[in-house]
Amino acid sequence: MNSSIANNLSVYTCEQIRHIEGLAKSRLPTPSLMQRAGLAAANFASQLAPTGSPLLVFAGAGDNGGDAFEMAAHLSQRGYKVSIYTIGEETNYSPDALLALQNARNNAISWIKDRKDLEQLLDKAALIVDGLFGIGLNRPIAGLASEIVGLINQTSSRNAIPVLALDIPSGLMADTGQTCRGTIQNDKEMTAVRASHTITFIAYKPGLFTAKGRDLAGQVLLNTLDINPSDFPEPTITLNTQENTQSLLTPRLHDSNKGSFGNVSIVGGADGMYGAAILSARAALFAGAGKVHIGFCGEGGKSPVLFDSIHPEIMCHHVDQIEMHSGVVAIGPGLGKSKQVKEVLAYALTHSPRLIIDADAINLIADDGHLQDLLALRSTQNFTSILTPHPLEAARLLQTSTIEVQANRLSAAAQLTKRYQAIFVLKGSGSIICGEAQSYINTSGNPALATGGTGDVLTGVCAALLAQGLTAIDAARLACFAHGAAADDLVAQGLGPIGLVASELPSAIRQQLNH
Repeated sequence: MNSSIANNLSVYTCEQIRHIEGLAKSRLPTPSLMQRAGLAAANFASQLAPTGSPLLVFAGAGDNGGDAFEMAAHLSQRGYKVSIYTIGEETNYSPDALLALQNARNNAISWIKDRKDLEQLLDKAALIVDGLFGIGLNRPIAGLASEIVGLINQTSSRNAIPVLALDIPSGLMADTGQTCRGTIQNDKEMTAVRASHTITFIAYKPGLFTAKGRDLAGQVLLNTLDINPSDFPEPTITLNTQENTQSLLTPRLHDSNKGSFGNVSIVGGADGMYGAAILSARAALFAGAGKVHIGFCGEGGKSPVLFDSIHPEIMCHHVDQIEMHSGVVAIGPGLGKSKQVKEVLAYALTHSPRLIIDADAINLIADDGHLQDLLALRSTQNFTSILTPHPLEAARLLQTSTIEVQANRLSAAAQLTKRYQAIFVLKGSGSIICGEAQSYINTSGNPALATGGTGDVLTGVCAALLAQGLTAIDAARLACFAHGAAADDLVAQGLGPIGLVASELPSAIRQQLNH
């Protein structure tokens, strides 16, 4: 039995997983996939709770409940004190789930009926297992099930009891990472199990790694149930991890000079917003660009900033002195929305072969059909474009709402890529990096990045990596991972998540890239 498949980073939608499952069932009638899932879950549960301890298992009426019954039988045979609370009617069980139920009944397991007994067992449990609902749930959790979810979350939070979700936390939408009530802004409105661990079967699901999924799924372990690799289609979604980004940068040759590592120009920093451009430029410097310029967009004919006193290596100019035709141009940090900068943006769209677009530049494009046309035309000139919107900026580009964007982040990123013929990084929990043929879900990062200026830093890192010769999709992928991993390291050192500031990121990103 496989446990975690370390080199398997492919992600599949529910529809694809149903197809894979169907192929596997036709070829592997014995043991059933449910039996394999139950054994895999039991093995993982054994790592979370000591032998002989009390375990409380919640089982629903679908195949997720069948997985729970199989797991419970194995754990009972290993000496655990297993109690099961079921919801739903037995008549709704599939044949496999009915067999699993009978198997569980043949073991020394307690079956709970009384609510008071349930609450007492919850407080005593060494592990709570969520087998209520799987990936097939397509409605909000309500009634008794909603009460049970509330009890699980309250008890696990109060008593620090680990919660193991089978396949996916109940209430979480496998394809989107949202709850069954849509995009939730308030945890009090959310009806979904908050797991500390999730063992997911067959393949990774997108919802485990983006939007609410990262908060609800906890630590995720994959078990493929020994399904033949030939049953899996070619993936179009992949996790973005250290494993598949660490080889994107090649060792530097001794016979190198500053010209070997590219030229980056940051265009932005209008009056009162100089800091955004400086943050972005420092990030580009620390991410390895050979030369870094800032083209400030303040009023008048000269740069409002003579030089960066902390990093005088950065060359500061007025935007009129920036060469747009060569190197990598990153436009947007602190750009403003004046008539002058709109003209600068139009010029960059038509003349800069390699362009990173962020912040105010995105908002200007969203408000102007002509700029949108110029952006879409860039691909016909074989120009490179990377845009890094947060959800509100993405909504403006799609002429929709932030709620709609967050309701299906993968779909929104794909729509943006198709409409504007560019690489998009849809920022947020589990940032989506979307290209024409392949999408990635970033796995690094934490809430420390939810502060002003961190997006400007990401823009600078993207620009530096593109300048060093990475493809657009690889530059975006590595920038996202290094940016998030730097925040993870800083939090591990006690420098966040509260109070981490964007200016602390560039040196930590440098460490990530050198590592």
